[in-house]
Amino acid sequence: MKLFNTLALLAATALPAISFAENSTISSDWLAKERFMIRGRLINVEPDETSTTSLGGSVNADSTVVPELDITYFFNKNWAAELILATSKHDMSHESPTLDLGDVWILPPTLNTAIPFSAG
Repeated sequence: MKLFNTLALLAATALPAISFAENSTISSDWLAKERFMIRGRLINVEPDETSTTSLGGSVNADSTVVPELDITYFFNKNWAAELILATSKHDMSHESPTLDLGDVWILPPTLNTAIPFSAG
């Protein structure tokens, strides 16, 4: 446990030094186009449908492939914030007895902190 606490303390003191490192490739202008990356892709949303009901049987949710928009803002070459935007519609059903439970929209907007790696 003492080793874990020591490593955690070292990481906590090293991260601020890394985040404020000088970056010569990104403009100092906060709205420069070099600070943004916008991507589009397809994702598969696979809900975890583990459930129990008072009717017995189980609840099922179908999986869906949907478009996703990803906007990344680079604070410097070592740190970025990534906003992931996507919504998906899932058909819900109950088995034993068979019931249509309707549709559910899932809206999981996500904001991540990213540490970009450079090959060069």
